[in-house]
Parts: sequence; C-alpha cells; structure tokens
Amino acid sequence: MAWPEARTCLRRAARAGGPLEAIQIVIDATGVGEGLWSLLENAFGDTVIPVKFTPLVKSDLGYGFIGIVESGRYREYSPFPDQFTTQLNHCRSEIMPGPSRLMRWGVPDGTRDQSTGELVHDDDLITAALCHQLDLLEWHIQLPTPGPIPKTPCPNGIATSDHF
Repeated sequence: MAWPEARTCLRRAARAGGPLEAIQIVIDATGVGEGLWSLLENAFGDTVIPVKFTPLVKSDLGYGFIGIVESGRYREYSPFPDQFTTQLNHCRSEIMPGPSRLMRWGVPDGTRDQSTGELVHDDDLITAALCHQLDLLEWHIQLPTPGPIPKTPCPNGIATSDHF
C-alpha cells in the first residue's frame, strides 16, 4: 500500500473508532517513519510506542527478540510467509568487540534471493523483532467488576452478606 493510501486508511479508521482497536502500536519512528508515527500518535495517543533506531537500540532489540523467541513467548502464524522465511534465512549477526557487546544484525544490503534474483529486505524481520518492545510492558488482565453481594442466606442457611 502506498503512503497516501495508508494515511487515508489510518485516518478513516481513527475517525470511525475502528476497525483498528489496538491495545498498543509499536512503530519504527526513524527517518521517514517519523511522519507515520506522528499520524498514529495523533489518532491513537499513548497506545503508540515509537522506536528510533540507533546501533544500541537495534542491538537491544536483537537480543530481546532472541530472548522472546527462545523462551517461546513469540509465536508466528504457520506456515511462515515465504518472504519472512527468506528474510530469516538471509539474516546475519555479528557481536562487536568491547564491553557493550553490541550486536549488528539484519539482512545485509544488496542481498538477493538466489531463486528469484530480487533484493531481500528485512522489513518483516524488524517488525517481528519490534514485538520485544511489547514484551517490556506490564500487561494486566481487566476482569469485570463483580456485582453487589446479595443479602440472602447461603444455601446452608448460616452466613449472609451482613457477616462479611
């Protein structure tokens, strides 16, 4: 979807109160993504989590993504889309020397799919890795509030709500 079409679609969804009822939205807010972040933030407020990529942020994202995958907290629908599988197969990582142990990772620029000859990007891989940002949040289950306790005897006839 081209940017003008995406912008129109998001604006319509925001005005209509749906179909997008997101609990949280994580977005790459680096460079060109800053405009989309602004649009989403205006429409959805605090539900939008911007991520501005730096070498340290991308390293943390990589380590965090490995953590949620290895622990079973990340699930991808099956079968994986071919494009995502291609990106996973072409992803490379390198741990930089030094005390910070930064990880550089992704599909190297200029990588081509051997079967199609097309350039391979890592957009889907980065999007999946952004799930690590969601893993950092505290999640709570909202249970319905119970109604008033009735003032009738319990089935055994001993206690009533006045005794609580």
